[in-house]
Amino acid sequence: MTERDPFPAAALAGRPVETETIIDVHGHCAGLDEPAGPAPRAWPLSARTLLDAMRKVGAAHLVFSHFAALRATTSGDLEAAHRDTENIVRHAAGRLSAHLVLHPCFSTEVRAQLDRMPPHVDYVGAKLHGELHDVRANSAQVAPLLARCEELGLTVLLHVHPADTLADIGGLAGRFPRLNFILAHLWPRLDGAAALFRAHPNLFTDTSLSFGLPGAVERMIDAVGGARVVYGSDSSYLSMGGQFAKVACSALPLAVKRQVFSANARTVLPLLARKLPAPIPPAPTPTQSP
Repeated sequence: MTERDPFPAAALAGRPVETETIIDVHGHCAGLDEPAGPAPRAWPLSARTLLDAMRKVGAAHLVFSHFAALRATTSGDLEAAHRDTENIVRHAAGRLSAHLVLHPCFSTEVRAQLDRMPPHVDYVGAKLHGELHDVRANSAQVAPLLARCEELGLTVLLHVHPADTLADIGGLAGRFPRLNFILAHLWPRLDGAAALFRAHPNLFTDTSLSFGLPGAVERMIDAVGGARVVYGSDSSYLSMGGQFAKVACSALPLAVKRQVFSANARTVLPLLARKLPAPIPPAPTPTQSP
């Protein structure tokens, strides 16, 4: 008897998946509560809103980077965002962990934070936003920070700079072979993904994508394999419900969905795996009597 896939029905009904584990490796927030005041915002910012979105789809855990750390313009801004990140994690009752933002304009402050923080308590990964911060993969600005991440066992979520090539990312992966990289937003294009991932076992990608034709996740998995893709929503910048439904309603087999939604995150982010409860194996599929 074929095991029933619970993901599509939950997504289409707008209710949480209660029988499966969902781990989201790519989210954002700032502050426990929404900022006071009438200033218009394009999307919600608070950790409480993020946690509510997680509840609606049934996500057990999410790893976020702080909006204010990504957009910091002074070292004080960055350090305040780090403090707020730690406060959010400690108020989230085990539902949230963080990526430390590797802001290239404040590499001294970031290195100090890396040196004093206990890995896996608050931070299980690091975020490098090549496009926002205009920093290339081979930049000397970030190489010492990546080396320290490798020493600590942090996984790096990398938003690739538009000018970076397959060769650039391959060179980066080869330079830090013990450092896992999650290339955000189903990067790269399919015509180069298979060879790049085959050559570098420390490269992975996530499912978050603000646009794309139906079948994008399936085609990437066909190219690189189910073990190299992790679930990321990019919420609250993107809609968690829509990003969840894209994978939940895909044509992927249930076993592969379970890899993407949960199992792969434990492998790709080993510090996260140390924080989470041991996975509960799915119940065996009933067999028909002869």
